[in-house]
Amino acid sequence: MAAALIVVGIVIDLVMPTGILSGVSDRRAAFILAGSCGVTAALFKRFWQPSDFRQSGESQRREPFRNFLKNLRSRLAFCSSSWGWMAIPG
Repeated sequence: MAAALIVVGIVIDLVMPTGILSGVSDRRAAFILAGSCGVTAALFKRFWQPSDFRQSGESQRREPFRNFLKNLRSRLAFCSSSWGWMAIPG
């Protein structure tokens, strides 16, 4: 199961950007890549688990929270580049 998920992740990370850049089914590829970023962020950036997130001073979970926000930003950038105000007509 884990090996299959790794292969699926590699295929998504290699094929979808190529589809976006070439213009072949770019909206669908952006949606799939955005979904992949969202799943990765939810599964691996568990910033909400330890209780030191809201405490002042050093925290072990603020860096994963920043990484979660970066994944979210990437997801929104993929969608906005295909559907939103940044989309190039043609």
